[in-house]
Amino acid sequence: MAASYGAVTFERPNKSKFVKDVYFDDTAGAAVRWDEGSGASATSATYFQPREWCGITDVVIATATGQTKTSIVVNGVPSGTILRNSVHLASVVTRPELGLVVAPFSELKMIQLA
Repeated sequence: MAASYGAVTFERPNKSKFVKDVYFDDTAGAAVRWDEGSGASATSATYFQPREWCGITDVVIATATGQTKTSIVVNGVPSGTILRNSVHLASVVTRPELGLVVAPFSELKMIQLA
């Protein structure tokens, strides 16, 4: 398999949404990279800090990766939310809605698992 791009959808308390692009380098144990304004890439930041309360409602991965799962980590602590990558592919229209709430300025990471 190979590296892939994706997107994480966040919902604010007022129900408006925003999306952050992400980059999966397809390496077990590696952090997913977050867009810092010019697109996500292999050199982008390994974390994202939202500036307000928000919830993660969707994660979509453009194409299949060799890694099968992705763990969501908040402030260095696993959140208990582990994504099955095959369920979050762009071609799957019935992706489950997520409901992980993130506090302002929390350090949000995603770690690729084998």
